[in-house]
Parts: sequence; C-alpha cells; structure tokens
Amino acid sequence: MQIKGQAAYLAVPVNTYETFFTMSFIQNITQRYEMSLLLYQIEQEAIVQWIN
Repeated sequence: MQIKGQAAYLAVPVNTYETFFTMSFIQNITQRYEMSLLLYQIEQEAIVQWIN
C-alpha cells in the first residue's frame, strides 16, 4: 500500500505473527492485498523484521 509516496506497514507483535499470520489463509490474504508488515518485540520495544 502506498500513501503519497510512502509505504504503510501494519505493526504486529512477533507472537501474534507466529500464531495468527502464519496460517495459510491469512498468508493468502496478506499476499493478495499486498499487505506490508512490521514485526516487533513487545518486551524489548524493538523492530524485528520488515515484511513487504
């Protein structure tokens, strides 16, 4: 998703990504709608991974 030349990312905690976003039908949806994700670690308050 592009907004005036900038990319928009959905910020998701790593544990949520591992339990929800790894399901095949959710992966199909994120790919179909070209969702970009930013994975972060809650406790360390750190970005872990950017997924385009």
